[in-house]
Amino acid sequence: CTLAFRLHPVDPNVFCDQELDGFIPLTARSRNRTNDMCDTKEKDWYAVLGASPSDSVQQLRHRYQQLALKHHPDRLEGEHSSEEFVELNEAWRLLSDQNMRRQYDLQRRAQELKQDCPVDDSVFLEDMIWDQGQCVYTYCCRCGGAFNISQKEVEEETRWTQQEETNQETETRHQVGALVCCNTCSLSVHVTWPSNRKTQTLK
Repeated sequence: CTLAFRLHPVDPNVFCDQELDGFIPLTARSRNRTNDMCDTKEKDWYAVLGASPSDSVQQLRHRYQQLALKHHPDRLEGEHSSEEFVELNEAWRLLSDQNMRRQYDLQRRAQELKQDCPVDDSVFLEDMIWDQGQCVYTYCCRCGGAFNISQKEVEEETRWTQQEETNQETETRHQVGALVCCNTCSLSVHVTWPSNRKTQTLK
């Protein structure tokens, strides 16, 4: 399993999850969008809407409209109903925005990976072994297994980050990274590479 992040080389701000502190810094743009989730990092915003992470925006909107009508303060009395309505609005605000939802999904997935695959090491992509036949980069695990990340995954995440930098009109180059699980044991490694890496010349 692989989970990719866009990283900044000097930004001290990180994912809200304390166990990742100092390990996975976010780009300024992504960081601003996840700040709203820091204080409620344990909240399952999909559950608030009675929805699933696989639901489309249209499905999320439908669930939100149904619940907002049901819990609207004008229809119900009491502080509890008001709190539920505020919570529904917050869930919809975060999940209706494509980029905020992507960052939230990454945060959720990071938590899942940390539980399932403890991080054992940090590795540069250039230090991994390139398997031409399988089109994957591989790094040996101490258990005898291997950490594998495909060329396609590297290219896709690199292009995504480059597009983000273009949209931001910044000359700052970020690091791209991924948590990659061992194919045998429960460990994972943190793999990084520069966003200005030329995908067409990947080794």
